[in-house]
Amino acid sequence: MRAAYLGVALLAGAPALFGCGGESPSSPPGAATLGSVRQAFINGQDDRREFYELTDDRDRALMEQSIVALVPDAAARPISQGKLGDVPTWGELNHLCPGQPFVDQPSAAFCSGVLVDWDLVLTSGHCVNIFPLRNLRVVFNYFFRDPSELALTREDVYTVDAVVLARDEQNEEQERIDYGWLRLSEPVRPPHAPTAVLTHMPELALGDGIVAINAGGGVPLKFDSGGHVRDLRAGLDDYFVADTDTSEGSSGGPAFNEDLALVGTLARGAPDFIQTSSGCAATDREEDPRFAREQFTYVARSVEGLCEVDPDRWLCDASCADDCEPPPSPNLLTEAAGGCSLSGPWPVAGGHSGRSASAWGALLLAALLQRRAALRD
Repeated sequence: MRAAYLGVALLAGAPALFGCGGESPSSPPGAATLGSVRQAFINGQDDRREFYELTDDRDRALMEQSIVALVPDAAARPISQGKLGDVPTWGELNHLCPGQPFVDQPSAAFCSGVLVDWDLVLTSGHCVNIFPLRNLRVVFNYFFRDPSELALTREDVYTVDAVVLARDEQNEEQERIDYGWLRLSEPVRPPHAPTAVLTHMPELALGDGIVAINAGGGVPLKFDSGGHVRDLRAGLDDYFVADTDTSEGSSGGPAFNEDLALVGTLARGAPDFIQTSSGCAATDREEDPRFAREQFTYVARSVEGLCEVDPDRWLCDASCADDCEPPPSPNLLTEAAGGCSLSGPWPVAGGHSGRSASAWGALLLAALLQRRAALRD
């Protein structure tokens, strides 16, 4: 039973799932809530597409190489083994009405992110302390390679060593900055690779096209090339607004310009759903692009913060052009280097497990009640 499975996973405690990873002494504690910063609705036509629907090789390569989902270990285990039925669907978690987009897809992710160095993932600041790091997984290939099969395998799942830096500032009267840098326990292995990054403020203009890729609703990654820049926040240069199609779980998801260079990560947006007279939830929609509210922290501001605490990164090279590339991939798995593989067995999952406090919390409560009833019997 799904509720029982999640409840057991939440109640259990365990070390990191794979090899070398673990929670560093400076890791932030797990938070009790999730999804307090919401970012969602559909702007105009729903432009979200599955990986298998993409026809451009560049688009497919970007999703395969650099885009990640943040997933609790209790959910990473079944989805990496192809056991999608062990993870609740988006519809189950949010009581969605029948016929809503992706209502029957598994909902395993709680945030999104992007690889910008061989061991460095950029996401939103409010995503990094939702779970203890020992229970957090960074997952590549979390998308459907065909309508019924996820592309990811156990080798696509990485542990996190530390939060390098996180900012989550929500003061409406001043600049609003939201980013988080996660250092992986080991560098990723090709074909995964860092994305192209605009390390300086991008030359965006109103109306420019934006490509957003994220795990909105916690479901497998979607590709949205229908967004456009609607506000640049000139003078503050903290975030820009675009009319992308995003949902809870999209936080930290990357935004690219039309050349597929990284320009921002999703921080905030509009409410996800409206309640219908039938008592179920339907996706909120906005037809007028003037009312777009999806806010993306400029990646240049995220890089600026990173370089204050980790100045030796290639991203911090003052001579680096906007489209500079990372150094070659390190040799990860040689015995001489003492590298560790992700091919080991899965230990018992532990810690918190969930995408939103209300959804996963309700499932945990149900599991606890079920366990207590069993004990009484």
